Amino acid sequence: MTKRIILGDDHLDYARKAMPDLPDAEIEYVDNPFTLVERVQSKENQDYYDLIISDCDYGENAPTGIDVFRYMKSRNIAPNTRKVLWTGLASDPEVKKAATGEIEVELYAKSELNAILDIKSEEPEQKEVINEGRVLVYASAREQPFYNALKKVVNTLFGENVKVSSELEAELKTGNYRLAIDTSTLWRQPSSPGVPGVVEHDMKYFDLNRVPKVECVHNVSTLVADIAKIIAANPDSGE
Repeated sequence: MTKRIILGDDHLDYARKAMPDLPDAEIEYVDNPFTLVERVQSKENQDYYDLIISDCDYGENAPTGIDVFRYMKSRNIAPNTRKVLWTGLASDPEVKKAATGEIEVELYAKSELNAILDIKSEEPEQKEVINEGRVLVYASAREQPFYNALKKVVNTLFGENVKVSSELEAELKTGNYRLAIDTSTLWRQPSSPGVPGVVEHDMKYFDLNRVPKVECVHNVSTLVADIAKIIAANPDSGE
């Protein structure tokens, strides 16, 4: 039986590249939240689609994926259809709270599309020697004192397997990282769920062979401890 999927993301080149080959599926791609809602709502059978996937961030001044699913829930649109918020902000506490509580949808990171579709990933066997390490801590070099201090502390505590860098595109294009920790969210207003950090936003524009899982940190006073917890919770990204 053919599975019907609709996916909303404002960067469809990224979404299409991330989508695995699904011979038994019909996939519709839309690039804005309004069209996503209209397509779902226009079907005579409100549960026409088997799966609705939405990005969280559709760009400045656009409704977020949280807004999309909140609207669907309030209007009882596609009440029995599986719904997934697919975002690099999956670790954001406010996004988690909205997804699992208020709008009651599944929440997955950008790197977890295979998990959404229940496909076992067949990654090529890793070589014994891996350049640099597999955890990237992104920090802007514009905050020079913070950047230098963070590099020193992280290198002392975690060694070469964890790298602090401001060169986001160059690092991610190496394909060495499964996990990227974004410190740009330290300077973001905590009351702004759905607003992406630099990593989740910028990597949409990169041509990447491997898309890392993205985790964000939010509290300067617990930053190092939070980095340690994130690494421990993602053991495949560690040593």
